[in-house]
Amino acid sequence: MSLLKFNSVALVISIMVGVASLMIFTFIAPHSAQASSQYPAYIMAATPTKGATPLTVVFTFPGGGFDKGGYWTLHYGDGQSDFMPVPADFSGTLEKTHVYKSAGTYKAKVIDDNYPDVEIPYANATITVSAPATGATLSASPTAGNAPLSVKFTGNGGGKSYFGGVWLEYGDGKKVLFCNPGSSCGTKSLSYTYATAGTYKAKLIGEGEGAASNLGTATIEVAKMSEPRTSTTLSVAQTGDKASLAVKATLGFNSTCQYYKLDWGDGNVEEKKAPSHSMMCGMAMTSLTRSHTYKNPGTYTITLDGTHTKKVTVPVVRHSDPIPPLSYSSDKDRAAQIDTLRKLLETLIQMINSTGGSQKVTPQGGSFILPVQSQPLSNPGTTNTTRSCLTLARSMDIGANDQMTGGEVSSLQQFLRGTGDFTYPEITGYYGQSTSQAVQKWQARNGVVTSGTPASTGFGRVGARTRTVMSSCR
Repeated sequence: MSLLKFNSVALVISIMVGVASLMIFTFIAPHSAQASSQYPAYIMAATPTKGATPLTVVFTFPGGGFDKGGYWTLHYGDGQSDFMPVPADFSGTLEKTHVYKSAGTYKAKVIDDNYPDVEIPYANATITVSAPATGATLSASPTAGNAPLSVKFTGNGGGKSYFGGVWLEYGDGKKVLFCNPGSSCGTKSLSYTYATAGTYKAKLIGEGEGAASNLGTATIEVAKMSEPRTSTTLSVAQTGDKASLAVKATLGFNSTCQYYKLDWGDGNVEEKKAPSHSMMCGMAMTSLTRSHTYKNPGTYTITLDGTHTKKVTVPVVRHSDPIPPLSYSSDKDRAAQIDTLRKLLETLIQMINSTGGSQKVTPQGGSFILPVQSQPLSNPGTTNTTRSCLTLARSMDIGANDQMTGGEVSSLQQFLRGTGDFTYPEITGYYGQSTSQAVQKWQARNGVVTSGTPASTGFGRVGARTRTVMSSCR
């Protein structure tokens, strides 16, 4: 069966050729399109017919517009189509949905598969798809909280004008005119209060002529306030090793559907819903743990919901903490341990420099120069007016290094640099000739020993007497 209705017209042509004979031809002509009384008012409707990409169009076909048992194909005009068989006992309405993903003008039409070259009246539609508005956005702050929740929406219509204006739909059945019809729509902000709990999808809609464009969306989650936060708790602990800048905060809640606001004290704020362990609000839950890593050392105040506060100092490194010994079985292990020490040193330097004092640790040639504390000399006959102190755990001589001494060669070189005796451009961590000569200068100036050799008199060697005088600070 076909959608087309036909009238039969018999055309009889008699032709005499030789002996009288009769040839009869019958021509079946399609019904004239003007005879629209035999067609329904329409057999295909498309909604909408205009809009921006991606544009979703619904094609509707009333059952009265088809001969039952027919076979049709709906061509969308963009190279895609759908096959639509109509059962012989069909009654009702057919519906097809298609998404146009590119801008352009498309002619959608229904084709009777029995007559593919015949265009069927009332079975086509022109779809006009435009490019989306450039720069159109919608954002909201906050996006979660307890009811009543006041939300600030910031939208941008991309600078375009719309025939019916731009509307902000709050997702709860209410909307407000965002930009006037026909006017260019730029950036604006509006506030709205959600009174009841629920999940709302706000939309910024540009109303065109017979079409609407979604310019942006924002999802708002509103929870009901279950009960006061009297039992909410906060505890804080450092994670990782003592040089770590990472901490964890444990939050205690008295409701499965509470929202929380956690301020880490460094400009980072979390504002989220606590995970639910029940479908019902108000059910008790235990705790939630959140982790955070600070970028810089210091003391920070962590605040939960504006009422519960805890202070944390990172990293937890003290001057009395021993330097871990280097013990390795391969070059890879050695490199890893050296890297660990380097990171520890960098953390300590950050702590020193963040105190705000006048003395700063400065890098020099791959090493770091640390300031030393000085005290007035009790002997006015010496040329220096100040004297520094250094406590060493062991004696040292040429050939010693930091690995052998737990870093004390570098400490000695830094000490002698502070007294003006060690002038080598780098803190090397190796006790060589330059370090020995610096020790000789210091020994002579402080009356420890003035001549000889490291082996004979200890001149240039850090022995017991030299260590005692260095630590005396007299």
